[in-house]
Amino acid sequence: MFVEYLFGVLMGRNNYRLNDSFAAISLGLISRLPPVLNLGFQGAVFAHAVSSFNLKLL
Repeated sequence: MFVEYLFGVLMGRNNYRLNDSFAAISLGLISRLPPVLNLGFQGAVFAHAVSSFNLKLL
């Protein structure tokens, strides 16, 4: 994004608006959040199963 912004400044055209940049960054972060939460949930379920059933790790 920075390279494209710099190119726009050098060419005399401003291609970026601040709200578009924030929207793109926010959507990128939101798209990565569910897999992270899913891993955390799976870890919590596994930890509960290990402690509840007294499982030994290999």
